[in-house]
Amino acid sequence: MSDERVFPAYGESSLAELPGTVMDLLDIDNDLSSFSDELIDSESSYENVVVVLVDGLRFDMAKNAGGFFERARENGSIEKCTSVFPSATPATLTTLYTGRRPLGHGLLGWEMYYEEIEDHIFTLPFTVKDGPHPSEEGLGIDDLFEGDSIYPGMKEAGIDVFTVSKRDLVGSDYSSVASKGSSSIGYENTADMALKIKNTLENNDGRKFVYGYTADVDSVSHFEGPESEAVRNQIEMISDCLERNLVDRLSEDVAEDTLFMITSDHGQIEGGEKVDLLQWDKVAECVEKDSNGDLIGPSGNAGRSVFLHVEDGKVKELQEFLQDKIDAEVLRTEDAIEKGLFGSGVEAERFRDRAGDLTIISNGKKIHWFRPETLEDVGFHGGLHRKEMEIPLLYCDLSELQ
Repeated sequence: MSDERVFPAYGESSLAELPGTVMDLLDIDNDLSSFSDELIDSESSYENVVVVLVDGLRFDMAKNAGGFFERARENGSIEKCTSVFPSATPATLTTLYTGRRPLGHGLLGWEMYYEEIEDHIFTLPFTVKDGPHPSEEGLGIDDLFEGDSIYPGMKEAGIDVFTVSKRDLVGSDYSSVASKGSSSIGYENTADMALKIKNTLENNDGRKFVYGYTADVDSVSHFEGPESEAVRNQIEMISDCLERNLVDRLSEDVAEDTLFMITSDHGQIEGGEKVDLLQWDKVAECVEKDSNGDLIGPSGNAGRSVFLHVEDGKVKELQEFLQDKIDAEVLRTEDAIEKGLFGSGVEAERFRDRAGDLTIISNGKKIHWFRPETLEDVGFHGGLHRKEMEIPLLYCDLSELQ
């Protein structure tokens, strides 16, 4: 792997360690991995833990941001962590909700092929590109990934769980299973999110875990590019909202008992050359066909992490061909599993059905896909480039900011 690549730090400082760390901080017995002691003292105990996940926020962005971010760094700590692989929201958020690494839950990308219905679906919105709703084809929302939400177990341990997300996400198919066991709170904008977190902390008795999610940085990074002024503006806006509507308004008594954490699920890299995998006849000759004789297109994440279903006996042939033709790591999926790219532990029953036979991880800024002209974004993620993989763990006692 090139010097720009970062391997997921499973077991020490990957996003997969966050669920276990939160449980440790709230004194909940669990068998999940936690962040190493060098990152955070998870033996400390709090009445309330708040995690705000800023989708698309790279480590360097959080390290250099001013305002709330700067004060939190000065009064707490910021640590460099890694995403999981693939570094894409379906895989990362499902890891947070279930405590399972991607190997264990099997949800690997935005566009995935489900053999049960011989069709690709867009996973988090749970829709099919062309055709009936997945449920009409026989695929239930419970089939989307494997594993249960950790929230019912937290409630059994006496912790009230609240998820604060954009109003149109509340009650969605994915949220209904992923955040099961939590009280869902919808917000209109980032200022409202910060206020909703503040009100949740003050208006509910007992010990609490509050999880807030904002996609603003990720969305703007896709359209404008992660290095753009528009992205910097979004980070400043988030900083101002947290300062004004959470820190400045929260009662001192509640603040003294609350640990506040900001993290992300991945960063982004600006895309470069887009490579059409179907430009070579060899690819079409080797890729598996469905029962209608149609090519099974790629699964994965906008050309940064691509999964191909390959006909029996042709995996090595296609792997060697693509290794010679494209600037990417082309791995047999079974080798990627052995390398630990998807994590360790119990493998999801249908993981290999989802991941296919070849895993393509783009080098540099390259984008590899079928008909890549359909990918119009400026910013991309899903691979192992450090800009995709390095994420922050920023934490402090809220009372230190008042």
